[in-house]
Amino acid sequence: MTTRSPRRPGFTLIELLVVIAIIAILIGLLLPAVQKVRDAAARIQCTNNLKQLGLAAQSYHDTAGVFPPYYTRIGAYDYPWGYALLPHIEQDNLLKKEDIYTPVKTFQCPSSTAPPKDPSSGLALTSYLAVSGDRCNDGWVGNDTGIMGVYYNGYWNGLKMSAITDGNSNTLLIGERPPMDLGGYFGWLYGWEYDSMNWARAIGGMDFYYASGCAAKYFGPGNKNDACDIHHFWSNHTGGGNFAMADGSVRFFAYSLGTTVIPPMSTRSRDEIIPPN
Repeated sequence: MTTRSPRRPGFTLIELLVVIAIIAILIGLLLPAVQKVRDAAARIQCTNNLKQLGLAAQSYHDTAGVFPPYYTRIGAYDYPWGYALLPHIEQDNLLKKEDIYTPVKTFQCPSSTAPPKDPSSGLALTSYLAVSGDRCNDGWVGNDTGIMGVYYNGYWNGLKMSAITDGNSNTLLIGERPPMDLGGYFGWLYGWEYDSMNWARAIGGMDFYYASGCAAKYFGPGNKNDACDIHHFWSNHTGGGNFAMADGSVRFFAYSLGTTVIPPMSTRSRDEIIPPN
């Protein structure tokens, strides 16, 4: 007599649905954690980029005796601070060739959603802008109040370290703002565009160069498709953005400090009292 082996019971439909539901829940719990790790890695890389740029600006100062000015004549063209720093971030060949089309990782934050090059012109883009001072209007009515990308004051000659009387650790040098789809796709080609420099706040009048009718803009969340957001610093990091300081350090500031801390720290010699941050 042949003995039949018992059949192993299979999954019922209900059991299968329960397993699928459990797997879906686990994936749902895992994805935010993975995203947080990616965001943290991008923020660290962005911090490292700004650290290199801050040190490069100091190296430029050691060589030239000033920080990069509003723009610098190199060959046949006038280029902003980023182009002038190329030899100080081991990109001498790009400077010698006047190459404005080759992307440089040091100028690009990994969290940026913009392409490394402008799709229409092919110009290499940057995620970092010089802090020109408190307000764009300062440059039109007198002198800008920052360090690099300063309009009128230091127009050709740049500013010496000694001009920073507010303290190097209290003064912003370079900040984040991703390349914009509206009016900000010139990379480091032009020294007088909002893709190479920016101000702490825009509250009216000539502050709004690319767009009119904007509400007051401070360091805070932005959208690369909104022309008004060309006029302030912002990042794709969660809750804030990085700034390189004049002393070579890098600090992450929360957006909540956009109206109270960032404006006074964007100036070099106004003796403002900076609130706790």
